[in-house]
Amino acid sequence: MREPLLAWTWGALALASLAYALALVARGGWPLVAEAGAVAIASQPFGKFVVFAAWHENAPFGVWELGLLSALADVHVAFGLALLLGHARRAGRIGRWFDARCARARRMLTEYPGVRRLAFTGIVVFIALPFGTGPLVGTCVARLLGFSRLRGAVAVSVGTTVTSALFCGVAAALGAEGEALLKNPWLALGVSAALGAVLFALWLAARRALRSPARASRDARTR
Repeated sequence: MREPLLAWTWGALALASLAYALALVARGGWPLVAEAGAVAIASQPFGKFVVFAAWHENAPFGVWELGLLSALADVHVAFGLALLLGHARRAGRIGRWFDARCARARRMLTEYPGVRRLAFTGIVVFIALPFGTGPLVGTCVARLLGFSRLRGAVAVSVGTTVTSALFCGVAAALGAEGEALLKNPWLALGVSAALGAVLFALWLAARRALRSPARASRDARTR
């Protein structure tokens, strides 16, 4: 299915990113742009933890700008992958399997509109997990849940923006003294456990939403 709005939206984001890059050139030359690119690349395996690099001396970017770079990287990856998934059928048997699962999920979302809202929230929370689930996995999961490519990319974008803002807020509030706290592995485990609990609650709500129409249909047949 063609989604021209997806390409137009990504094009607008690319123009905004280009304007930001030119602003960096004016501020610190091409070396600053290269450092921004390195941060964007590092944010893929390390996620939003890159914002804490602002605690180091001589860091070229502040906390909020590091969050912006991380979010921009995720958004571009999500939209780029969403465009590529439009050609999934060309990937042979795996592509046809992927397309078939997407079509099946779309039919389910059409039949159960309440699940659509829960799924969107689930993707946003899924992206917030700190262990590098990232835009790659999030975009693919969104498609397998029946989202259009644009809606999936938007869900990932919302999730990464919210997560970046939360991490930046924590980094700004803690200051450099929080570096010792960041090294505590229990912090990441605690955050993951909390977000996992939210995802589990959403899964239970989705099961109830799916069962209610089915139960009503069985009751109608038995009358």
